[in-house]
Amino acid sequence: SMGMMQGHGSDEQEVLRMIYLIISPLSMLGSAAIILTFGLLTRLRNSEGLHFVFFLSVCDFFFSLKFFLTAFLAEPTMYTSTAWDAGGVRHYDCLVLGMMGQFFSLSTMGWNFMISVRIFLSFWKPEKYEDGIRKIWFHLYVWFTAAITTGFGLIWNVYGGSIDGCWIIWHPLVIVCFIAPLTFYTLGSTFILIFVLRKISRMGRTDISGDTRISSYEKYLRAQIIAYICISIFSWGPSWVVRMIEILGYTNKIATYADAGCMVCQGFLNSCVWFWHLKINNTKPPSKDWRKNAEPLLRRFDGLDDLSLSGDYSPQ
Repeated sequence: SMGMMQGHGSDEQEVLRMIYLIISPLSMLGSAAIILTFGLLTRLRNSEGLHFVFFLSVCDFFFSLKFFLTAFLAEPTMYTSTAWDAGGVRHYDCLVLGMMGQFFSLSTMGWNFMISVRIFLSFWKPEKYEDGIRKIWFHLYVWFTAAITTGFGLIWNVYGGSIDGCWIIWHPLVIVCFIAPLTFYTLGSTFILIFVLRKISRMGRTDISGDTRISSYEKYLRAQIIAYICISIFSWGPSWVVRMIEILGYTNKIATYADAGCMVCQGFLNSCVWFWHLKINNTKPPSKDWRKNAEPLLRRFDGLDDLSLSGDYSPQ
């Protein structure tokens, strides 16, 4: 991956190509569905928390598109560890795909981690957490890190073919531009998941006059908070394992296939969580007093209710 592995047979490349052809369209459709519903439904656009999922889905869409185009074009030069302009022949399609892979992988990882950080801040320092003030810093961090690492790759001319299709060929810059952020995001999200699980387990259940709708809502909220973090770890964890194996000088086909499948399927998994909670087909407006009765529950989660559209529906 990332140009670090060489000598892979055509059979392995064909398996990876089939993984990309099958999974990337599903992720593109899932991400596009999230983008479309977010744009059409005002109540979703009014939710600060769902803005994070929206921008994640935009990045997911283009990241999956990179793999779909790589698999669809299937040019031999895209799968060999050579620079995009090797031998004086410039393959601009490989350069563009390589830059897409770098920019949207970093921005996807970034928005995944920002969702986790937002959840962490709401649990850790709820009295100091002000989403409107912090949101601009989330944007600056994600887009800046993605742009600067992509720019580094262009300045040092390290884009070219790899087992993943065009990306960064093996170069010490890979450690700075990809492996270091990947390690930070993966371990950071794992820490946040453990923290949130411990925090939720200590909260216990909310008992508000036996209101079954509120009890159901609490289950949905807990599940969704955990789901987005778990998807992030599931999607990028195998990629981190593969990079660590490669640094040690080893390769493993199963790990490589798992890396490819998990990395590309993120958009589809996020859309499953999105529509599970949106429940478009059987949503009913809450009663007028539902929000008021649920206030003790919402305070327990300190502003995270907008991730589950709590103001717009009551779970069935």
